Amino acid sequence: MRFLKTSLALFFFTFAAAAQSPQLTGIKILDYGIYTADVASTQNISPQGIPLHNISNVRLAEQTRTVKMQHGVHFGFHYTLLGSPSGATVPLRLVVLYPPPGVRPPNSTAPLLTAEADLTANAIGPTLYSDYSFDNDWELVPGQWTLQLWSGNQQLTSQSFNVVP
Repeated sequence: MRFLKTSLALFFFTFAAAAQSPQLTGIKILDYGIYTADVASTQNISPQGIPLHNISNVRLAEQTRTVKMQHGVHFGFHYTLLGSPSGATVPLRLVVLYPPPGVRPPNSTAPLLTAEADLTANAIGPTLYSDYSFDNDWELVPGQWTLQLWSGNQQLTSQSFNVVP
């Protein structure tokens, strides 16, 4: 399972931009749906025991809110953070809301209804991407899956997908 994917092309900072305190004012969703991507072999593990992978070469395959429940499928969205200064980095958190009855990673004592991960290298201005992909049998749960992006206590977006068998 991989649910934190963030890819971006960072642009060079000016000294003035680096000195200003970032002001995040919102988010613009550019596209959403099913994607293809190259998955890096390295991974981190979330506090809930969920593998987190970095990806690159992300391409929209189909703009849809309906996702087929099968191994290797990536679903999520491209977005741009709005605010100033352009290029300033801001902390983000991806929250995944699983459909009932939740997912049960190996060695877990109870099903997970949510999972979250801190995203790195989030800058105001460039195109960013977050997604979830089905990598393990225990993730294959039909129903409404929701991906939320948060900055501190502010929810920036909530994108829902209907996962079907």
